[in-house]
Amino acid sequence: MATCPTPDSSHVERVGYLFGHPIAHSLSPLMHQTVYDGLGLHWAQLPFPSTDMAHFLRVIQDPKFYGAAVTMPHKVAIVPHLEELTDEGREVGACNTIFLRERDGRRVLCGTNTDVVGIREAFYQNVADPDTVRQRGERQR
Repeated sequence: MATCPTPDSSHVERVGYLFGHPIAHSLSPLMHQTVYDGLGLHWAQLPFPSTDMAHFLRVIQDPKFYGAAVTMPHKVAIVPHLEELTDEGREVGACNTIFLRERDGRRVLCGTNTDVVGIREAFYQNVADPDTVRQRGERQR
């Protein structure tokens, strides 16, 4: 299993990960870095090419951790390790984004599924009568 790169702590204030396998093709870390640099943030999203869930769960205990993009094969496997799941994540039973909330002075690991939001919004913004189409599809099942 590949090991996760560790950020240079003297330069990175916050760190996130792209967790999945394989992920070498992903542009996510580059896109995130472009945004962080543009905003003047000393943050990084690092690739975490692994299938080792236990290792990932240890790494994200770092106080600098801000969240993660989760991809295959972990989108379903990560769910039992989350303390909260948004409605979108719960409805599809999968998580592709981890974020943190603070509650009673401690970090709470939360998950969502942004794919659901993107697909829903694309549908509602591009189909003339989306509710009619959706109802017709439900009747055909």
